[in-house]
Amino acid sequence: MFALLTLLAAQDIQPPRIDPCAQYIGLGYTVGFRPSVPRQGDTVELIPMFVQSHGMPVTPVPPECASDWKIEGEGVKLEHGRLRIGADAVPGAEVKFSAQIGGTGGGRGYGSLKIIGATQKVLAGKFSITAQERCETPRIAEMTFSARGQFTYTMPDDMFETKVTGSGSYRWDGDTGRLELGGDEQPFKARWTGTAKWVDGSLVLEGIDLGGWSDSCRITLAGG
Repeated sequence: MFALLTLLAAQDIQPPRIDPCAQYIGLGYTVGFRPSVPRQGDTVELIPMFVQSHGMPVTPVPPECASDWKIEGEGVKLEHGRLRIGADAVPGAEVKFSAQIGGTGGGRGYGSLKIIGATQKVLAGKFSITAQERCETPRIAEMTFSARGQFTYTMPDDMFETKVTGSGSYRWDGDTGRLELGGDEQPFKARWTGTAKWVDGSLVLEGIDLGGWSDSCRITLAGG
């Protein structure tokens, strides 16, 4: 090995360059963001991610391994891998973004977000269930709500890796607390209707029975 390096040095031949981003070549690519509730005036970090193989989780990629960023949308500006949302951006407007991930041998990842008003009430976060009363549904372990209007719920037996028991879309009125949960079909069709309100620091769902039809079902969640 020493002799080979000496020979290369003598001939001024450089060893082949190894692309450090090649380790992030995978089956698929996407772009996430944080914070999860992107409001007017916020600066949002864009997170390039990849899936290495079937059954593997989505994994973040170093910023230097994402390039050729593109954005589509009004009221936003891209600055060094961050998305700056204008204070006058229109709430509800969708912003799409993409980047080349994993170097030349990688692929293009895509993502999008909807702009939330600076003072707009939203239902978003990951919650653990602390109490469940008068429900036909077996005890739920966890629920999540996204600012994009998606929800998931997970039973204890499914609490491993990234598996969820069920998912769908939702509509929530922050002023009245009215909550409608539906599937993924378009246009939206409510399957369950109840309320979601903050009570003493906990999120309380009433009338929402995901595995049954109990109008008196009450689920108390902590987190967010």
